[in-house]
Amino acid sequence: MTTQSSQNAEYNKTMNHASTLQDYFESKRAFWISATVIVCIAILAVTALRNPVDYDGYWHLRMGMDWIANGMSPWLDHYSFTYPGERISNPPFMFQGVLYGFVALFGERGGMVVCKFVATALVFGFLILWLKQLRAPVAVYLLALPVLVVILQFRAQVRPELFSYSLVVIAFVLYHRTRLQLSFSAMAPVVLFLQFWTLYHSSILGYVIFFGLFLDIAIRLIKERATPGDWLSWLGWGLATVAVGFINPAFSHPLIATLLFPEDWKTLILEYKTPGADLNMAAGYLLVVLALAAAIGALVQKRIGYLVILAVFLYSASTMMRMVPPAALVCLVIFSAVLSDTLRPRLASSPMTAWQGATLALSLCTACFSMYLAFIYALAFLKENRGSWVKFPEALVTHYIDTGKKGNIFNEYEMGGFLIYRLSPESKVYIDGRTGILYPVEHFKLHSFVKRDPELFLEQAEKFDIRHSVLMASTDNASLMDIAGFELDYLGVRYSLFTQSSGSLAEFGKLWAHPQCWHQVDQAALERELSPYQEESRQAEPMHSTLKLISGFLLVENKAAFLDYMARNARLDDAGYRFIAYQAHQLKEPTLALFALGLIEHRIPTDDLAVVFVNMLMGEEQEVRNALEKALAYSWRTILPEEERLQHHMIEHVQKSIELGSVAISRRSNLQQDSEFMPDQDMVFNIRSLCTRPNH
Repeated sequence: MTTQSSQNAEYNKTMNHASTLQDYFESKRAFWISATVIVCIAILAVTALRNPVDYDGYWHLRMGMDWIANGMSPWLDHYSFTYPGERISNPPFMFQGVLYGFVALFGERGGMVVCKFVATALVFGFLILWLKQLRAPVAVYLLALPVLVVILQFRAQVRPELFSYSLVVIAFVLYHRTRLQLSFSAMAPVVLFLQFWTLYHSSILGYVIFFGLFLDIAIRLIKERATPGDWLSWLGWGLATVAVGFINPAFSHPLIATLLFPEDWKTLILEYKTPGADLNMAAGYLLVVLALAAAIGALVQKRIGYLVILAVFLYSASTMMRMVPPAALVCLVIFSAVLSDTLRPRLASSPMTAWQGATLALSLCTACFSMYLAFIYALAFLKENRGSWVKFPEALVTHYIDTGKKGNIFNEYEMGGFLIYRLSPESKVYIDGRTGILYPVEHFKLHSFVKRDPELFLEQAEKFDIRHSVLMASTDNASLMDIAGFELDYLGVRYSLFTQSSGSLAEFGKLWAHPQCWHQVDQAALERELSPYQEESRQAEPMHSTLKLISGFLLVENKAAFLDYMARNARLDDAGYRFIAYQAHQLKEPTLALFALGLIEHRIPTDDLAVVFVNMLMGEEQEVRNALEKALAYSWRTILPEEERLQHHMIEHVQKSIELGSVAISRRSNLQQDSEFMPDQDMVFNIRSLCTRPNH
């Protein structure tokens, strides 16, 4: 009995402490809310300073500029040569016009910063309005506001959804204000609001939220044994809510568009993919806790509409990366409501219950953790700004304009929006971020095929009169362009520019694409191309690692020592290591050649064929057999006739002294049975044989 009494006393003491803590916050209500708002707004301001790392904001900006300043319709394509004049389905023209307005007032970077800050501050303001409407205790403010900042930091980019987040909160404000009534004053704002949202962007979010509202109203009508007139009113307002979704220039409905959304996009575009490593672990845990708390609270309070809304949003967030922020926001808004209803009764009467005490403690801990995360993310954005400039090919575009280039550009998908903004209307792009509203999924897939197949690229180049290519600075892309006859004209840190003729780095481009083809390179022309980069005034410029390597190789006398030093100490890309390997072989340094070949991260078949050559010279028969098997088992892209002849020649040469493996035997049989295959009887067996680039 004594033990039970002491436990009760301890419990009461704990609950009294919790009650005292909540009373303290309420007694300093204005101070704690104001302090939290000030700190959160400051973090949002720092977050808004984040440099752009998303290309899509630029095609939005260009469309807004051409609509407002030049009178060009945002519902038609003016920027691609693949779908010129085609209709764009429901572009977010309001956002595009607003974005251009900010940029016109504050400049490009300043306008984007102000746009981000205004959009996030609006969400912040509407959430405070929501909390006031709930008559939320101070503890709810201390939790909700920092969590909101973390959610807004998920996609702190200039995108239409930044303003959609405000619409999500407003939808819940209207939901609450209806008080589950079907009067004109309660429902008309819902219908008009959805009409506006449909014209803006992503109104499917609103339809999910208001479905929860109509479900709650239906449950109330069932409980009250409503008359047929009440049910007709419910049905009428429901039909009106659905009908306004068709009132848009395309006469398309967001519900239908969502149901018909091609599943293929979910495997092709990052933001449509399932959340994974891209979601920060700490933020992920925070969202899981928030979602569980919101669901449990809604279940305890029997908020059926809230539960359905949570189920839909959480499912969509689990299957699509771009839905994580709106789902997190919905969880926060709903949790704020159920938490307020949990803590508010205690303020008016009795001591705190165990459930209320646990809820308060968890909420305050989550608030502190969220504020810490928001602060850390803001600092991370400032640190990111130091190096994020390399994401955008500013110098490449400047070179493009300064050298008077115009015409159709084959480009990487993700950077199309940036090229549109900088180079329109003189140049048009092959593809950009307007997937789904302009480009069908088939075009996106075709673009990926074209990037891997030189013959298909040449077909597209002839069909669309492609003059230039702006691609990621990679060996694969350099090889594609070299085989297609395009010449390297500019090499940046991240992107490279190729042109049909007269490329300013044409010889280097050949060598970058095919380091084994040194004997085909005009070395005098190569030295002229690289001489500007050997001048002291150009040393500070960002230069591609392979360009630095070859530039230095041309200058030094002890080339073997230079190559050895670079292989062991420099941070090179795969093209650089291939160049070292082939040059080391020419200099009769097989050990260095094998070392460099072993450093290649993304291997291609010719890498293993080079290993075959080097090991044959060293007399390593088993290594020769293994390397040949590995090279022939590799999944080659569309194979060129020259590459087939090389495979055949190498198999025939190796089998003279070494027993072939199963893969080599199978490949030789396939080549012999191919009626179109023509072996090269005059091919000389040396490492130059690996140079399979066609002569243009």
